[in-house]
Amino acid sequence: MAAKKPRSPSRKPPDPALAPRLSNAVSTWLVVVVLIAAAVWAYSTSFAGVFVMDDKFAIADNPNIKAFFDRGGKLLMYQGFADPQVTSDNAIRYHEMVLEKVGKQAEGKSIELFMIPGMYHCQGGPGTDTWDKAAVLDAWVTTGKPPNRIVASHLTEGKVDRTRPLCPFPKVAKWNGSGSADDAANFSCAADTAVKGTK
Repeated sequence: MAAKKPRSPSRKPPDPALAPRLSNAVSTWLVVVVLIAAAVWAYSTSFAGVFVMDDKFAIADNPNIKAFFDRGGKLLMYQGFADPQVTSDNAIRYHEMVLEKVGKQAEGKSIELFMIPGMYHCQGGPGTDTWDKAAVLDAWVTTGKPPNRIVASHLTEGKVDRTRPLCPFPKVAKWNGSGSADDAANFSCAADTAVKGTK
């Protein structure tokens, strides 16, 4: 017997015990960790409009955040390429969706994405996952200059054993050819032709 009506995709997990409570879209925001600041460090109601509650499930897949940007808001996104819980493609996809909706001129001015090699779910892993996020965001808001290189560290038992630069996606950290591979000073942010990007 042929099906009379195709089944529509479900937006809600059938059982909280079998599926995560957060939608794939909101994971892009909450798990990736989105840092937001208005020019005066005030909460932006225009950004709040991006989040819509759908019967206890947060949906955050609206890429049209132009009103937030117009008010001086800055959106700093990052995610680990080695995140075992949420695909890093989500962050890249949302970043591209925002630029398609509000215009590519927003990149650097209002939004930046940093993908971190070797970092797990928000932190952890062999990647350099430790950096002063508030200071980076504050400098961007205060000076108007986007972060084009963030020096991050990896710690073992509380001691720094490696530093690397984090680069605005799709650029990657490339070793300059000399010096320690554990020192960020010996790396430059450069284009990676193997990575699809927006600039």
